[in-house]
Amino acid sequence: MRLLRYIAVAGLILGVVLPRAAKSADPAFCDAYAHAALRQIEVAEHVCVSSPNLDSSRWSGGFRHHYDWCLAASYQQAGDERNARREVLDRCGRH
Repeated sequence: MRLLRYIAVAGLILGVVLPRAAKSADPAFCDAYAHAALRQIEVAEHVCVSSPNLDSSRWSGGFRHHYDWCLAASYQQAGDERNARREVLDRCGRH
């Protein structure tokens, strides 16, 4: 009976901890992500001067803003965010 209780508690802990850890991006990845975001923002400021698409937090904030966001995001979310900025930059470059 005691063993079953330990197994149940361990399962509960793993069920809470592992999904969160599996979703969150690691600090090294987020460092690269934040630097890339800042480069994309810098390019946008020159290429997409009159674009209304630059109003969101995707295009604002400093390194820490993007780094902290990434730490709480999944790899998929960070990739989606980077790709969304890339798509806007691509559209600005075509005009």
